[in-house]
Amino acid sequence: MVYDPPMKNTIIASLALAACPAWGGIEHTRKGAIRVGDLERTYRIHVPPSYKKSQPAALLLILHGGGGSGRVMERFTRFSDLSDREGFLAVYPDALGKNWNDGRGVAAIESQRKNVDDAGFLGTLLEEIAKVYAVDSQRVYATGISNGAFMSHYLAFRLSDRIAAIAPVVGGIAEPLRGSFRPERPVSVLI
Repeated sequence: MVYDPPMKNTIIASLALAACPAWGGIEHTRKGAIRVGDLERTYRIHVPPSYKKSQPAALLLILHGGGGSGRVMERFTRFSDLSDREGFLAVYPDALGKNWNDGRGVAAIESQRKNVDDAGFLGTLLEEIAKVYAVDSQRVYATGISNGAFMSHYLAFRLSDRIAAIAPVVGGIAEPLRGSFRPERPVSVLI
């Protein structure tokens, strides 16, 4: 292995971020659960202190990578701090078994082997959040890392009528979807 000091520093910084206790904005985060079909699904939602029901807010779905969780993503990305500064709702959903069914069809990943409807879960979650909070339906976005990035692409395909843009990190379009990837409406992408 070649010694790479910048990579070593990145790894150390990433581990430090994940291990940190609460960052500034996390105290405004609430845990939630919804039932989708016969499954109880969990998530975290960060509501910035500036939120007002009279002003619809943008919403960002932040999808963890394989083996992760919404709680870890909140600490790792610090999107809750950004939410406090910019005034958007930050939502950190949890995949079943810590992996999203992102369309790749990997038999070793339980949610993919069992064909768990994660797009259905996230669509239902958006509906439930909009019942409680004023959400600007034209400003609903998704981002994620690795397995969460693949899931972001999958949402652009399955929920193109509700997702305005995605920003996947370290993950592409699932190979099985490439031939049929035709969203109903255009979705902006930042890669």
